[in-house]
Amino acid sequence: MAYYIGTNTVVGVGINADNGGSTYGGAPAGFDYFRIKPGGFKYEPKNAKNVVEELDVDPTMVCVGGLYYTWSLECVMSYSYREQLLQLIAGGSISDAGAGPYEHTVALADQLLFGGIEVYYTDQTETWVKEVFENCAVTAVGFSQDAEGALQLSVSGIATGMSRSASSFAGSIADTEPICWRDFGQTGTVSTADFSLDGVTDRRIASLSCDVGASISEGDFDMAASTPAALSFLGRSGARDIKWGFDIRMDADSYTLIDATDTVWDGDNIFAWNNGQAAAAERAFVLTFGDSYVDGASRTLGAWGRETRSISLIAKDGTTGIIDFYFVNGRSTIPAP
Repeated sequence: MAYYIGTNTVVGVGINADNGGSTYGGAPAGFDYFRIKPGGFKYEPKNAKNVVEELDVDPTMVCVGGLYYTWSLECVMSYSYREQLLQLIAGGSISDAGAGPYEHTVALADQLLFGGIEVYYTDQTETWVKEVFENCAVTAVGFSQDAEGALQLSVSGIATGMSRSASSFAGSIADTEPICWRDFGQTGTVSTADFSLDGVTDRRIASLSCDVGASISEGDFDMAASTPAALSFLGRSGARDIKWGFDIRMDADSYTLIDATDTVWDGDNIFAWNNGQAAAAERAFVLTFGDSYVDGASRTLGAWGRETRSISLIAKDGTTGIIDFYFVNGRSTIPAP
């Protein structure tokens, strides 16, 4: 028996095309394929089993609910071929500019975008299997990085269905261009964005994080439908939630950033990475946060070594967008639905 193995796992992401005013139910196109981290894709079928209540000690009857899927993906964040993952949480289109390297800005929008996720894997004889997750909506995106490490990306969401088939893989697997810790706070020729905390650019931090949440209902099932067990709707059930933070190395000047917890950080709030290469080889990724409030500033006194304080903030929308995603890489265009 040829057992399935993990070494050949490939994930593809594409945005659904418009389907009568919404991308729900549209056909995904322009897939980006890349490798994931070990154990980096998980999914779980959600299928309620509602016991029929009667005055019986041991119930015997169950009404089976509709079926949908929750999923999560973990990968190394890359300067390229992660744009569509962020587009799914942003909800807008991607604008392209430049002449090599190219600039890509992911726009925020109120609409909810849906996409398709394909997962390919093989058995020991390299016979391919493909699992396709339909109408994927992203509920959360997370970034994290520590000193001496690569930026990590985690994405989770909901899918209305999944199908499995024997297949072959004919796509092109993109090489990861890792965003390493030495790239943080560097600027380049095309991207000159600079790391900044409320407009202050000379702070040293030990780690960083950013969590983007989208409140999305788990879906509706309809009675009196031709396929009542098919999930009929996914939609927003709340506002986008942007939380970001870092561990800062404490000095006398750091107090100005953290003491006024009831004051808005209305200066530039930017996490910026740049690989420092010239001309077409330049790569950059920039997260820009809107005006922010300190949500927490925990501190431990009397520890060995340098004092480090954990700061968490909440971003809000205003004169600047609540969050901005910006790439500089070698792709002239990003697939559009």
